[in-house]
Amino acid sequence: MSDTGNPIFDFRAGFRVTAAAAQRWLTRLGLIVAALSVIAWIVGRVGTLTSERAWIGVLSGVALVLSGVAWGYYWRWKLREDFRKTYGPKA
Repeated sequence: MSDTGNPIFDFRAGFRVTAAAAQRWLTRLGLIVAALSVIAWIVGRVGTLTSERAWIGVLSGVALVLSGVAWGYYWRWKLREDFRKTYGPKA
């Protein structure tokens, strides 16, 4: 990452980019898994796909989306906390 001179933008920029990419991938993967499971269930029982297996796919997709959301809240909280420790008021 380039140094902009602004501590808000430069603080752990590499971590911010990597964490945001991980969040995006978790969320997208979850949406794809859930959508494919729903489509496979609607189209019909493909091979050995049963209703129970389709629900497992949907729930897995939802779990991935929720983990992406939780990861987003966590890494932003952690980044703010570390920034406050580094640049916060000195007591």
